[in-house]
Amino acid sequence: MRGVRPCRATAHSLDFPFHPASAGRERPQIEDRGQSDTFTWAAYPLRERPGRAALAIAAVLLCGLMVATSFEFQLTGMLTGAAAMVLLLLSLNKFFLPSSFAIDSKGITAAWPLSRRYMAWSDLRLFAHDTEGGYLSVKARPSRWDTVVRSNGMHVLFGPNGEAIADRIAAHLPSDGKVLA
Repeated sequence: MRGVRPCRATAHSLDFPFHPASAGRERPQIEDRGQSDTFTWAAYPLRERPGRAALAIAAVLLCGLMVATSFEFQLTGMLTGAAAMVLLLLSLNKFFLPSSFAIDSKGITAAWPLSRRYMAWSDLRLFAHDTEGGYLSVKARPSRWDTVVRSNGMHVLFGPNGEAIADRIAAHLPSDGKVLA
């Protein structure tokens, strides 16, 4: 593929002004430090969308209860139901736990609860977004496989300041990059 190189973690991708585990402390949602060109923010959908949070928690509990009651033996059912709830919580970690993002002149870094990712601006060709988040891709055309093949791009959560963050990301895209809103 032309101009595509694998995403990599760099030294600056590990140097966030705050860590997702400290998101409970009072901090501004967007921090634009004057001494550098780094722009950082945190997104915590569980806190930002209480209605969806209540539905998600209810769905996880209901699935765990359904799995637990489907077994004849109580201990087996309880253990399997608990395992089902843990797997659901892990698979929905970007919703249930805070995430941090940083933009600088070279690229964008995301620190989710279970992983980190860096992508250089020069590699990006597409930015598809709505008010809650977006998807950055190394491919010029969106595909249904983008959500499955993670090496092609990165999901970004905006938090409460979506429009300002989307504008800033779009401004950093290369001249041949497309923005789909």
